[in-house]
Amino acid sequence: MKKIILFCVLIITFANVEAQVNITASMGVNYFSMPSLKDYVNINYAGGTNLISSFSSSVSFLGEIDAPYSDNFEYGFEYAYELYSYNTPSLSGGQYSITLNQHKLSLLGYYVIKGKGYEFKFGGGGGLRFLSVDEEIYNSQNYKSTGYGFLLRACGLTSLGGDLYANIGVEMRYDLPGEPSNGQNKIFDGILNKNVNFNSFSVGLKIGITYFL
Repeated sequence: MKKIILFCVLIITFANVEAQVNITASMGVNYFSMPSLKDYVNINYAGGTNLISSFSSSVSFLGEIDAPYSDNFEYGFEYAYELYSYNTPSLSGGQYSITLNQHKLSLLGYYVIKGKGYEFKFGGGGGLRFLSVDEEIYNSQNYKSTGYGFLLRACGLTSLGGDLYANIGVEMRYDLPGEPSNGQNKIFDGILNKNVNFNSFSVGLKIGITYFL
């Protein structure tokens, strides 16, 4: 939380004093490919049924603050929280489940096309990724890792009245949180004889509202 607050303070501090800062809150649906996790679960636990597909869906919640650098360029900061959960009857009996919680902090830059009552923004950025994995086979274990990631985004804003705008965007992400551990062990795939990594490629759609201060 301290890192998130620090990034927000930096964005506001370095913004042009005369600039109109805008704040966005949105929700997204992502379709992601995480090959290492897919192979690990499908080989060790799914048993040919309820397989993880090449692309799975997750939900994300996002907050963003942007400020103009010039007439056609903006920079900003985004915090995104992504959640994914999977469970299946285990080959060895009982229930297998795994839940991924990922916090994504990104510095952003946009090229902006403005018109009366609308805006189009094209850009991207990157930053830190904090992953927490809860895996339950016969007991529950938590694993954590810190990595980095990148994103490309295009979004359109249309006025809802006054300083409030609807915000719809599409994006691509490449995230590399790596191999989480619980301090002693990593998640190990005994059949493939390697640690499981949670690197992923994703495409997504986000819908939200933007308020111009």
